[in-house]
Amino acid sequence: MKIALAILLFQERSISLGKATELAEISRVKFKEVLKEHGIPAYEYSEKDLTRDKQVIAKYRKTVKR
Repeated sequence: MKIALAILLFQERSISLGKATELAEISRVKFKEVLKEHGIPAYEYSEKDLTRDKQVIAKYRKTVKR
């Protein structure tokens, strides 16, 4: 029951991953496995995040080559 509540609150973004694992009384690794079994992503990574990361990497590579 605690795991189901933790999943619900996490999915609603009412609590963080860390708080959800505390509520469920299981390890972070196990909770992430439970999320995966239910098709719920543990982290959000949008197209915007990907674009920003690519820009940062490109900028870093330019500074390293100098």
